[in-house]
Amino acid sequence: MSRNAAITIDFYLYLATTSLRSHPLAFAFAGAAISHIDGCATSLEAAGAGILQRRPETEIGVELVNCGNFMIEFAASIQRFAPDCKESQESSQRMAFAADRMILAGTELQGTTEKPKGKKAWLKGNAS
Repeated sequence: MSRNAAITIDFYLYLATTSLRSHPLAFAFAGAAISHIDGCATSLEAAGAGILQRRPETEIGVELVNCGNFMIEFAASIQRFAPDCKESQESSQRMAFAADRMILAGTELQGTTEKPKGKKAWLKGNAS
């Protein structure tokens, strides 16, 4: 996660936890955000533990896919919290992109993605 995304998440969690009375949606956002962040953290921790314990790559891939799914849900909750805010929209898009990359990495570790077929002439310096 980039530093900007972490700052944005911290800001939303701060907003949700410190101004519950002034923002009626803040309590709902905090509940949704915490459950998604908790699921993401749990999945990442399981993936890290799997790496340290030298578990099969497929198990680590499953945890990365789970983390990506939690990140997608969190991105959607950011967008729902402040739909008219430009920063909210950008933050949601960045989180969704990171989630897509996380899911792609997980599926590649699981071996469920097809490898590209074709020539690799660009490796040899031939553009034909």
